[in-house]
Amino acid sequence: MTEIFKRLFYFLNNREKKIAILLLFLSLIVSFVELLSIISILPFVTVLTDVDNIENNYFLNLIFKIANIVLGIKSHQELTYFLGATLLMFLIFSIIFRAFVFFVQIRFIYMREYSIAKLLVENYLRQPYEWFLNRNSADIGKAVLSEASTVVHQGLFPLIKLISQIIFTSVIVTFLLIINFKLTLVSLSLIGGVYWVINKLSRKYINKIGSERLKANELKFISINETFNAVKEIKIGRLENIFINKFSIPSLIVSKNSSSYQIVSELPRYILEIVLFIGIIFMLLYIIHSTGSFFDALPIIVLYVFAGYRLMPSAQQIYSLYTTLKFSKASIFALYDDLKSLKKISLVNDQNTLTFHNKISLKNISYNYPNSSKFVLKNIDLTINVGEKIGLIGPTGSGKTTLINIVLGLLQPQQGTLQVDGQIIDKNNLRSWVNLISYVPQNIYLIDDTIANNIALGIDPANINQNILNNVTKIACLDKFVNNDLPNKFQTIVGENGIKLSGGQRQRIAIARALYLRPKVLILDEATSALDNQTESMVMDSVNNLSENLTIIMIAHRLSTLKSCDRIYKIENNTISIH
Repeated sequence: MTEIFKRLFYFLNNREKKIAILLLFLSLIVSFVELLSIISILPFVTVLTDVDNIENNYFLNLIFKIANIVLGIKSHQELTYFLGATLLMFLIFSIIFRAFVFFVQIRFIYMREYSIAKLLVENYLRQPYEWFLNRNSADIGKAVLSEASTVVHQGLFPLIKLISQIIFTSVIVTFLLIINFKLTLVSLSLIGGVYWVINKLSRKYINKIGSERLKANELKFISINETFNAVKEIKIGRLENIFINKFSIPSLIVSKNSSSYQIVSELPRYILEIVLFIGIIFMLLYIIHSTGSFFDALPIIVLYVFAGYRLMPSAQQIYSLYTTLKFSKASIFALYDDLKSLKKISLVNDQNTLTFHNKISLKNISYNYPNSSKFVLKNIDLTINVGEKIGLIGPTGSGKTTLINIVLGLLQPQQGTLQVDGQIIDKNNLRSWVNLISYVPQNIYLIDDTIANNIALGIDPANINQNILNNVTKIACLDKFVNNDLPNKFQTIVGENGIKLSGGQRQRIAIARALYLRPKVLILDEATSALDNQTESMVMDSVNNLSENLTIIMIAHRLSTLKSCDRIYKIENNTISIH
């Protein structure tokens, strides 16, 4: 349990840890308020059974004298009313205070679902590009959308409630031990024994189904991600049933294991109801035997019944919360290990702004992908002068895109350096370098939003410059399509990943997006492959006429695409040469 506690608190920042400690302190106050409400029953019931107890009982007599002086209470009947009102006041106050603390706890917990998910997204996005090459996107989505919620609602919240219930139970049990040590000890041993036996029998099973749920949940997210990214292929291949089964099997495991954990966590409640009824009968007989009469025993009986009424739900909650923590242990440990393993990388912009006036130099670049001993690029030297248009060709898998990713700073070579105007690009100036580049990839991604928001990606719609928007759509040969064919023009929704558009239209949006940023360097990776020859020629003519200071690097399979390049390089067998 200590290991779970440490890992859960790792997800909290210093301010959140202080709030969590404050919540536990409030739980301690709640426990003493509850204790006062229980204690206040004793004098009220004692007086209610026999008003003569006021004269015979030292404490009741003292209360009567003080009430007489302070409140002007003169009769035993008035004192009975006062004690009843005091009991009622304590009960109402304890309920209101418990509700307040519960509200604060719920607010704190649900905000942690937000902050932990945000923490994961921040840390994932800060990882180097290579990290994503070895990570399934569905697994990342599962961590943020599912496991973060599991850690909060089946980890952090149960832990805070568990500690709160332990504090409350300890305070009440300590008081009952003072009242009647032997009776309380026997009752505690009986109830604790039932929970101990059930926990002993179910502990390994709970750990097992918790681990199975974690693995099955990962498969569930992967299958749903794969399914809806391949809808066209599934429809054409009539593969619906196969993919339904691929999702339903892990989904069934998750549901079965979650229900099994709930059953095990709630099981003691029904066993304890039997134990409780037996215990009440024996307790009544014991107290009556000890005091000699039912009326003498009544105050203690009422005290224990009321205390039991409050303690039994707490005892069940302690076991249920403990079981929940054991069930979610695998998720907590997995998310903790994942977050702990991530590199702490700041996204703050570089202090020194990098400029590009002369040339880009790749010197003695060698690169091989993680978990591969084969070099994709080896001893590559390349110089690109400002304003030049450079073409790259080569067979599939030769390393063209890898070279571009090194220029973009996405990949760090095992050997050699990337230099801009003589400055080596490293972590201290990488963001400044990237700010000068626009990139159009082979696989274009569009958000499910308007054409305007896809072109000016990441910019507040209120801040989109309409003049620039019109200009870049014209250069990308997109203006006639937007203005003549679309009733909503720039406000047309493109659908998920541009599903409502053709491949060529998506590519032109991507080109317009790259040009909107007014870059110093424009990189086109098969950026016109979906365009017809005439449209491609028009787009490239417009791009080439943008500015003599715009440096362009293009990857293409068609030599006609590269006809306006100053130089064309061929990448093959890990090396580069002039074509």
